[in-house]
Amino acid sequence: MISQSAVLMAFSWLLSCLEVLILARVILSLIFTFTHKEWKITAIVIAITEPFLAPVRKLLNKFEAIKKLPIDLSILVVWLLIDFIRSIVIG
Repeated sequence: MISQSAVLMAFSWLLSCLEVLILARVILSLIFTFTHKEWKITAIVIAITEPFLAPVRKLLNKFEAIKKLPIDLSILVVWLLIDFIRSIVIG
């Protein structure tokens, strides 16, 4: 039988992996912006993180002031949501 603490550790680990992938996406997008090179890993990271970022981006784009900003705030919002979920679930 799997203990509750093992499940919570696995869940926390998955959230941490998602945070690392989001950070990697930010870094890779900066590299691509300055070098105009895109690697296969970039497509993989985008494919994994986009399902989490797209709904938040769509919601944020409903606000005209946020829509006009030159940065993607969905990354920050998702990062904060991950921390919030971790604090609620794990404590």
